[in-house]
Amino acid sequence: MLAIAVSFLSVLSMSSA
Repeated sequence: MLAIAVSFLSVLSMSSA
């Protein structure tokens, strides 16, 4: 589950950037 959360945050980070 942790990996999923990290991936989600990573996607948000890229989208925001």
